[in-house]
Amino acid sequence: MKTSLLFALSLLFAGGPCANGLERIPWAWEDHNGDHVWNYSHTNDNFQSYNPWGNIPLTADAYEGHSALFLRYLNVDQTDNFAQAFGFATIPTANANSGTEPTYDQEYLDGKDLRYIDALEFFIKGSSGANRSALSVSISSPNGHSSRNALLKDYVQISDAWQRVVVPMADFMPAFNNFDRFQLWNVNEVVFRVDQNDNNVPFEVTLDNISFLRYPEVAEFKWAYEETNVIPSLNLNGAWNYSWSRWDEGSVYIPANDWHDLKTSLTEAYQGQSSLEVRYEHLHGGYIDLYLSTHPNGQGVEPSSFYERDLPKDLSAYNTLRFFIKTGDQGYFNGDITLDLIETPFRNANPVKLSDYLFDWALDDWTEVRIPLADLTAATSDLRRIKEIWIRFNDNASPSSGVFYLDNIGFINVVEQGVAMEAKRHWWLSDTLGNGEYNYSTTAMADGSRINVANQWQDVVIGSFFTGPYGEYEVSAIDLQFSHNGSGYAAANLTTSVENTGVEPTGFVDRDFGKSVANLNTYLTFRGQVHGEPGLKVRLVDIWGHVSKAVAPSTYRLRYARYMASYYIPTYVFDTPGFNFHEVKAIQFFVDQEVPAGEIGYKIFGLQFARY
Repeated sequence: MKTSLLFALSLLFAGGPCANGLERIPWAWEDHNGDHVWNYSHTNDNFQSYNPWGNIPLTADAYEGHSALFLRYLNVDQTDNFAQAFGFATIPTANANSGTEPTYDQEYLDGKDLRYIDALEFFIKGSSGANRSALSVSISSPNGHSSRNALLKDYVQISDAWQRVVVPMADFMPAFNNFDRFQLWNVNEVVFRVDQNDNNVPFEVTLDNISFLRYPEVAEFKWAYEETNVIPSLNLNGAWNYSWSRWDEGSVYIPANDWHDLKTSLTEAYQGQSSLEVRYEHLHGGYIDLYLSTHPNGQGVEPSSFYERDLPKDLSAYNTLRFFIKTGDQGYFNGDITLDLIETPFRNANPVKLSDYLFDWALDDWTEVRIPLADLTAATSDLRRIKEIWIRFNDNASPSSGVFYLDNIGFINVVEQGVAMEAKRHWWLSDTLGNGEYNYSTTAMADGSRINVANQWQDVVIGSFFTGPYGEYEVSAIDLQFSHNGSGYAAANLTTSVENTGVEPTGFVDRDFGKSVANLNTYLTFRGQVHGEPGLKVRLVDIWGHVSKAVAPSTYRLRYARYMASYYIPTYVFDTPGFNFHEVKAIQFFVDQEVPAGEIGYKIFGLQFARY
């Protein structure tokens, strides 16, 4: 049965993903020639082999089809009277996604590009000794370098029943990467291994249907993007129809109409023609509640009836709420903002404080906010039945008044990357050589725009500035001075050593290592003195030359800065398709045609990524 299935899968992959959008790429599914061995596999003495070449034996006790891989761990090496035996079993694959073993040497060595794969999948059963032992799985390149090891006990409790295991590719990525080491674009083996450990005991496991998965692209469920309606009289009329609001006597909220629909602005928008406008006044305490509904089509428009408003919206395919926020001309909102999801029938899920997801930014420009749905859901929550987004404003400082705007509210699916990053990834902390040069950095200039350079190799300049109450403290800093004509381009690429100490690279190889940067719950942070800042951009560059989304650092500058500016930029704002957070090479500050002409001075220090 499985042989015919493999043929069908090979045809299917030639034309695209499966009907449900999930692409499953077979690695080790079936014995191609019926010789009861996985050809070109390798084991050492601590895994029982089939023949003198160390090939892995196969068994007819399969999850599906006629064959499965059988691993018997022997645990025979003795060290100081303890069995600490190291063992490995490597599993190659044939070309053409056939899920069978290689048939010749070059096919064994041919690596597969897994850069756009999301997870490793396999089915396993076996004896309980596998749970005690240091059994892990990894992937390796023909050059002999491997990924990180993923301990199986973190994903499954092995028993005598078949179980499915899925390991995210992010769990394999090393803290740094380099062309001369593990190569994700050139993988030729899945490796099961047992590391030396006093707890190791003999065990047996059977493996089947080893595959790599590519998850479908899930289109965003847009909740509130544009105040448009299928009923012409309700289209762009300044009200988010079939929403509602309420407030107590201590506060005043200005709704759109007598039905207390939420008000929209037709002059302020992150994108399109409209945004939600929240104009408030707190007199003596009090609260304001807003209930934001949507059309069930997921296109980010308002409902056109109570029926459409009350229909449950299925958000179970998503893991993140995303929106953009901006303050108006009356200043920053000084109060608590709480958000929650309302289910059908009326039931709150798990409210969160917006302050937990925003740093102390001025919010005078559109700022992206992301909230994991795991934070917004309780144990009994049902994401298939969401009716409304609830937003509450509690007063913190009466009297106060202001206005702010919300736009492009929606639900997205975010794949975690860069999990190998430590609590902090120090990028640049000091001029270790003391030569005024950011060694092995690079700069670029075109069409009349310029940036200062330190030497004939056009390294970035390292300078200093004085800070403190009386300007008495001298701080070593990266000195970026842009002279921009409004039509040219100039950029500084700030690199770092593979050592996580915040020093400059010591050579080209050290510079070109890819460094792991987490794309979730992490900030790019730095401090410094600036002038002429608005418009300057920053983005990340990976070892492949792909660039992330660019943002303006000024958007993420803290409001309070006594002696210098401080910046906290969430790394999720850099997220863009095709960018690899596992292998970041440089932080790039630049100006281009979208930046107004002028002189921009940036002296910054303490450049690092930090988890929060």
